[in-house]
Amino acid sequence: MLEFPAYKTYLGAVDADGLPTSAARLCLEAQPTHCYALPEKRSDMQFGLHTKAQSIPLQAGGSLVIFSATFSGGGSGSLDELALLRCEPDGTLKNLLPVVQLTEQSDHAIWPLQAISPLPVLMTADYVWDWDKGETHFEKHAFEVRAYLYDFSKGNYSEKIRYRTSRRYASLDETDRVQVLIPERAEIIRRLRAR
Repeated sequence: MLEFPAYKTYLGAVDADGLPTSAARLCLEAQPTHCYALPEKRSDMQFGLHTKAQSIPLQAGGSLVIFSATFSGGGSGSLDELALLRCEPDGTLKNLLPVVQLTEQSDHAIWPLQAISPLPVLMTADYVWDWDKGETHFEKHAFEVRAYLYDFSKGNYSEKIRYRTSRRYASLDETDRVQVLIPERAEIIRRLRAR
């Protein structure tokens, strides 16, 4: 894969209440008309707040960029959408992920697991709110863990494992950052090897 060129992120427009009315974008600095916007015409939710982007170097050379932005309707919850971008030779930016959306109470990481995949593995964990069992929004929860691996036959990532944690993890009433993936690492790797 190519080395991802220098880029810049742009927040979406917001209304008088600070809610997003257009999507955030990531654009190439040398080709500012070559952009990727979140999401691409999938819903009426605009992921225009709190952009994040990080270069992901690849073992075999080249790099990808993980890009995310936030949708908020003004309540206590929010939703992020993630894209894992590759730059094509013509400057087109291609998202290699299926739809990956995570709440404010989630954890995600990209792990280099060469024994499992030559390309990095995307891990996500998002809370499962058992409100029918009396759980409140921000108390400890079980989490749904997912792993996405690159499928060379299809040229994109797809979900390979999904499971619900047996352990409940602290959420935002008890911690500033949800941390699930590191404590679950051994179980995740075991399941990936067994798939």
